Amino acid sequence: MNSINYFFALKQSFKNYSSSSLLKDLKAGLVVALVALPLGLALSVAVDAPPKHGLFTIITAGFIIALFGGSRFQVSGPTAAFVVILYPIVHQFGLDGLFYAGFLAGIFMMVLSFFGFGKIIKMTPFPVVTGFTSGIAFVIFFLQLKDFLGLQLTNIPNQFIFKVAQIFSHIPQSNPYELGIGIFTLVVILFTKKYFKNTPAPVIGVISATLLVYILSHRLPGFSVATLGTKYPGGLPNGLPEFNPFWNKFSNFHDFWNITVELIPSALTIAALGAIESLLSAVVADSMTHTQHDPDTELFAQGLGNTIAPFWGGIAATGAIARTATNIRFGAISPIASVFHAFCILITLLFFSDLLSFMPLAALAGLLIHVSWNMADIEHIKTIIKVGQFEDKVVFLTCFLTTVLFDMTIGVSIGVFLAMILFLNRVIKQSSGRWIPNNELKNHSQNIDLPENSQLYVLEGQLFFGAAQKAISSLLIVDNNIKYIILDFTNVDDIDLTALTALYSSLQSLKSNHKICLMIHLKPNINKRIENFLDHHKLQDHVHILQNLQEVLKVIEKPF
Repeated sequence: MNSINYFFALKQSFKNYSSSSLLKDLKAGLVVALVALPLGLALSVAVDAPPKHGLFTIITAGFIIALFGGSRFQVSGPTAAFVVILYPIVHQFGLDGLFYAGFLAGIFMMVLSFFGFGKIIKMTPFPVVTGFTSGIAFVIFFLQLKDFLGLQLTNIPNQFIFKVAQIFSHIPQSNPYELGIGIFTLVVILFTKKYFKNTPAPVIGVISATLLVYILSHRLPGFSVATLGTKYPGGLPNGLPEFNPFWNKFSNFHDFWNITVELIPSALTIAALGAIESLLSAVVADSMTHTQHDPDTELFAQGLGNTIAPFWGGIAATGAIARTATNIRFGAISPIASVFHAFCILITLLFFSDLLSFMPLAALAGLLIHVSWNMADIEHIKTIIKVGQFEDKVVFLTCFLTTVLFDMTIGVSIGVFLAMILFLNRVIKQSSGRWIPNNELKNHSQNIDLPENSQLYVLEGQLFFGAAQKAISSLLIVDNNIKYIILDFTNVDDIDLTALTALYSSLQSLKSNHKICLMIHLKPNINKRIENFLDHHKLQDHVHILQNLQEVLKVIEKPF
């Protein structure tokens, strides 16, 4: 389904749209905005950017993606998955580098959508997705300990191991007030989730902590905790996002080019992760609503949102599973709900930003610790351990460890590469070629007798890459008395150039030994490809394509 078809389908969905439908969308949008507000602030702070940029992301990217996306229920914005990628970008390239990386990622997403990669990305192996998301969750948890414990750390190392070591070495310096607020936030969130299932727990947790801080700061002498206002004075302006031509701040073309080259790997990782997470979120929405999204249209919209948002102070955005599920649970009917959620954040920024500055950093850290626990998805990890094959466990563990110890880019790349290798290994095992003795033809569902100077060779599986060599290798092990070799392609669905090249080598060897090859039961796509291949290599005199064994018998009885 392309964008035009999607908008036609969207138009059709509004045929029965009524005032009650609008009210449902507005209610869902308001609830999602309440959930997105503290998350947007917390995630922006988590990457060491002023909190306003998290809200700018929801307002711009959330609005654009909702309008142009391939899922009617998707809610997009900053997510925890990006923290481990964006945090080092901010420290190495500053905020302008952060905006530029998001812009490049948006371009990459749109290019992927044009080539139909949405359908492919959606098929990313389960152990890979679980491995790097669990790894990200693990890193996010430790990144939040600094604010959760109220530690005053400077010169934090980039390497994860040294970062954790520094945090643990400073635990005795924890601020008990900060720790208490963080624990209080977690307890309220967990209590609300358990006993008030239809209430947005993150909102209740952060608001409760904010009110508690306000009361204690006025009633308890010496009580003091870090808030958004104290860490980012003036970080939440009362106004609209301003146009930000971020690349004008690069001093010259040479610097611009160098920064572009350095940011491309991170931008590609943002694009890949954003694509995977948004399409997974859309799949979750489909399962909850019994609808069908268009992956390439959704991927294009994600790219468009990420391309435009940086010009208005937005950071990387993608489809958010929890917010999308909340949107559906609270009755969303159409993309208007997601559009309205962005509008609610804008209203909050315009009229209530002063109140947001009182939010304690420890509460936001507690919220993200809760998010990281959910993101780790312990149930999925248990599934891999209990049900997965050995290869699945290797992929998961490799992806998890490389994400934690090295880098998100390395983790995803190695995980996908390893999954591909293991997949090819499975395909190779399933692909085969074997001789069928003439006295066993009836057992092979071939009710026919072949002359002694002929023998049947059956190919099975997908013939490509390494699988081809295995399936064709034993073709040369043939008795000298055999003149006619019959290749049965009944169970072959595809054949690539590598397989054709391996087959050509075997056919050349058979030709030199004066043997004739007869191919039967070729599917139309394979038939055409092999005909062109034989014509190109001029093998028609020694290789013939026939329909079945009955035609083979006629050829053997009356040779060409």
